[in-house]
Amino acid sequence: MSFSSASVKKISISTASDFRCGTATSVATDTTEAVHDCLDILGSELVESATWVLAFYTEAHNPDCIAESVKLAGLESCFQGSSSCRSIMNEEGVWGNNSPAFGLFVISDPEGAYGVGGAEIGDSPRKAAAAALEQALENSGRPDETPSLVWISSAPGMEEGLLKGIAEVVGTRVPVAGGSSADNNIAGQWSQIAGHNTYEDGVVVTVLFPTVETSLAFHSGYDPTAHNGTVTEAEGRKIISIDGKPASEVYNQWSGGRFSKWVAEGGNILAESALAPLGYKVDDIGGVDHFTLTHPANMDTDGSLRMFAEIATGTKLVMMESEREQLVDRAEHVAASARQACLNPNSPVLGGVVVYCAGCMLTVDEMLPQVVQKINHALDGDPFLGTFTFGEQGCHLAQENAHGNLMISVVLFRDSEII
Repeated sequence: MSFSSASVKKISISTASDFRCGTATSVATDTTEAVHDCLDILGSELVESATWVLAFYTEAHNPDCIAESVKLAGLESCFQGSSSCRSIMNEEGVWGNNSPAFGLFVISDPEGAYGVGGAEIGDSPRKAAAAALEQALENSGRPDETPSLVWISSAPGMEEGLLKGIAEVVGTRVPVAGGSSADNNIAGQWSQIAGHNTYEDGVVVTVLFPTVETSLAFHSGYDPTAHNGTVTEAEGRKIISIDGKPASEVYNQWSGGRFSKWVAEGGNILAESALAPLGYKVDDIGGVDHFTLTHPANMDTDGSLRMFAEIATGTKLVMMESEREQLVDRAEHVAASARQACLNPNSPVLGGVVVYCAGCMLTVDEMLPQVVQKINHALDGDPFLGTFTFGEQGCHLAQENAHGNLMISVVLFRDSEII
């Protein structure tokens, strides 16, 4: 697999405002050195005027060292970080491949407002997210205003409750985007950072009031098959039955017997199910159905399926399908959709953030550099920072915010006054 191995940067400047943004990455093995590399590359002018700093990094980097380095640089009040599975990416390539990688996306927007907040999730994801969001609003200096966007990073496992907590504070009309922190081997080595605070089981949010327009898209790279059924019993992230039959048996039948071994013995099916997940319809836009996906993780010997997202009883599920090439191509489509989703689709892209599911990343494998090429084609090579997550959060055009799996989320910052 071919991966990049040097630090790079890309900076965009809005001609309609004082908004600037840039990316930098480092593959230095020492955490402090990696942070300093990126800050040096971006330059003192951008760093010293930064109003939001977003970091993605692999599990080899120590979050406490990151937080300390950020504090010494005077950036803790506007810093958010989240770990990524095995690699990160930006417009120059893919960084890491199961080795240390660190990246920054920095915004300088003197007339805008940005606030970061964090909290331990504990036994109430809803309360934790609400507390983190209220803290972020207070830190933004606009506690009684509605932000343009909420960016979320959290430990995986309780995303639905976190979204409910956010909705309690700002309602359901504010788009939420982001992704769940990840590690290399689903071993709990993920982390989140809010300023000088680090978490293993936390939720971190930024509220954004930018002076430029934001546009976003949230899609998957999968197509529906003819196989579908209704969930007749479910508990949280466990599907017990579909159409009155054991869920694992139904899923195995839909797949043509691909999971017969696990129906009998139980076990982890993440890799085997990555190209055949389950989905439920959320939008019908222009005659095209849009789905949110959920990734089957385990088959239990009692016939149930354990998922990476909650599924309610009564949900109509469809078995989805894809191929590696389709997952590569889809990244360009989602980036292009985000580019079209604004008042003036021709307005220049200043920069963006990309969330790409770790399950899809592991599936495309050595084709991952092509994902960067596809995104660059859609964004004309403008700066972006990307992470590989264990869950994706985004907003469908006709629906409220959702948590899904095997999804792609793209948020872009646009020079909206340019015609």
